[in-house]
Amino acid sequence: MQDTDNVQILLLGCGYTLERVATRLPPTSVLATVQSETSARNLNKLGILSKICRLDDKATLAQIFKEHPNIRILVDSVPPLAAADAKDRTAGVRNVIASLENTKLERIIYLSTSGVFGVSDGSWVDESCPTNPDNPKSQARLDCENLYRKSGIPSISLRIVGIYGPGRGLGIAMKQGRIPELGSPTRWTNRIHVEDLAAVIQHLILVPITHELPEIICACDDEPAQVQLVLEHYRRLLDLKESNIDTKPADKSQSRNSLNQRISNRLMKSISCLSLKYPSFREGAGSEFSNNSELV
Repeated sequence: MQDTDNVQILLLGCGYTLERVATRLPPTSVLATVQSETSARNLNKLGILSKICRLDDKATLAQIFKEHPNIRILVDSVPPLAAADAKDRTAGVRNVIASLENTKLERIIYLSTSGVFGVSDGSWVDESCPTNPDNPKSQARLDCENLYRKSGIPSISLRIVGIYGPGRGLGIAMKQGRIPELGSPTRWTNRIHVEDLAAVIQHLILVPITHELPEIICACDDEPAQVQLVLEHYRRLLDLKESNIDTKPADKSQSRNSLNQRISNRLMKSISCLSLKYPSFREGAGSEFSNNSELV
């Protein structure tokens, strides 16, 4: 049985992305939380210690830190709780923070969204740009960021763009004869392959605590691309017949489709010194069909 004193990294909400992060770390150093027995069994098969826990479960959160007193790094990928009231949406993060008293925690990495910028004019966006979330989900992410920043523990808000990779991506829908509603063909889109994102998160986890990191980092690949360019590339890749690109105005109910921004990854790359395996959608296109999609 794993020595609980060895656990130094807590991964809250270990799903599509954090499973890949966990497999990159020394297995005895990680505890991952999930919401189902099936997910726990899948992680155990990978040699990853897991525990079922929801962020609205204060008792279990407190017990985790009691049983694993040497946790130093926390990575939170859990979406804000579904609730009508804004304060209730951040209840999970507030429960986490309330559990941190008298712990050895030294760094928090919160997986947020680039949607908090809310830019719609196609301009370039970096960490210095003001936030303007245009929907409750993005606003809740920003509220969670701010709570962690005020927690007294150094935190990083990783503002992530669309994540794709094995089992997840535009190519799957197109191969099935569907083109999802993507908004205007000239709208700028941003993405990052899950393997590159996992490598960035791994780096942020392993950077020595004495090394000061920025409070905000945008996570994306090297090349924002307009909708029409991405669709055309996939059509050629999948040998699909030409079909009309939807030119309807972006549906405001689909928050990602209302965004029109080009996210810069300059800070992310300068900090991590990583060479992306998938620097643009061209290198990553088709990886949706990779055979390691069981990590979901």
